[in-house]
Amino acid sequence: MVVKEKFTPLIGLSASEQMKLVTVNESNLHRVAAVGVNNFSEVYERPLGTFESEVHLRVDSSVVPVVMPARRFQ
Repeated sequence: MVVKEKFTPLIGLSASEQMKLVTVNESNLHRVAAVGVNNFSEVYERPLGTFESEVHLRVDSSVVPVVMPARRFQ
């Protein structure tokens, strides 16, 4: 059942596909990774977490750290 309210789904996409409740037409989707590799190949050639040049971060010691509650991932 499709509803407008924001309820937590009882089953996910994978289970829905296995039960043949929904189908995903892959030809209508544009994958970010597929598009990104062609247009931004230089970004993907570097090791993860690296930059082209040296990076300097400044920390303002007058700012009081705050612990934020964990957020629900949707």
